[in-house]
Amino acid sequence: MKKLFLSSLLSSGICFLNISHAIDGKVVFRGEVKGTPAHTCVVFGTGAPPIARVQLKNAKVANLNASGDDPASNTSFSLRLRQCDPNTKVSIGFSGGNANGRLDNEITDSTGAKDVEIAIYNGSAKVDLGLPPENQGISTVDNPATVQAFNFTAKYISPNKTATPGEVKATANIKIIYP
Repeated sequence: MKKLFLSSLLSSGICFLNISHAIDGKVVFRGEVKGTPAHTCVVFGTGAPPIARVQLKNAKVANLNASGDDPASNTSFSLRLRQCDPNTKVSIGFSGGNANGRLDNEITDSTGAKDVEIAIYNGSAKVDLGLPPENQGISTVDNPATVQAFNFTAKYISPNKTATPGEVKATANIKIIYP
């Protein structure tokens, strides 16, 4: 029965398949998979890498409560990138900000200042720490083979103008961006 079925299929032409294995050309794919450069940058600030420590100037409660900030206490600081791949563009960004785009005071016990946040400025522009680091608008360096400094200013801010005396500690995470 099986032989009869196969012979009827062959005779009806249903099993004729035209399979061609001719090679008429080639497609060659080339590319490169990149992550961060093989020689990633190292962040230097005041302190051992990768931690930069910034000692803020003292702020006056009266100034914070009058205007929301205390310009006399603004503290300049630099982050330097070293050991970068010389053929790579590089930028820097921060994370860890609150909904206001600033850093909360981490000292929440009775020794900590209340209603005090830290803002970071790049020149005269506030760095919005609530945005992803890639979208903070900090300039990009095209060839960081030499030491590159990114200069910033830290400012005390009292969002509600109800600051109380006390200690302040805030932490921003640094992200090196390879656009």
